[in-house]
Amino acid sequence: MTSLIAPHPCPRIPPLHCLLVMMLGVAQTQLLRVAAEIGIADLVKDGHQSIDTLAAATGTDALALARVLRGSPVLACWPKLRRSSSQGPL
Repeated sequence: MTSLIAPHPCPRIPPLHCLLVMMLGVAQTQLLRVAAEIGIADLVKDGHQSIDTLAAATGTDALALARVLRGSPVLACWPKLRRSSSQGPL
């Protein structure tokens, strides 16, 4: 009889780690959705923008936007974001 459960794709990675990656994947997908809905990619396509500038252009709170971008799975694709003096560290 064949098993209905697929073998572990990478036996050296602990199952708990795989579960954590899957759970965080859902959150990262939602963060990416938010960034796409408010048009962040269009705003940073020509270069650096401060969080305050992006927040003003998108009508969002600067600190909340910084958290979304920090947690975004494609953060490495965003140009370096400058923080204003009114914000804490990214």
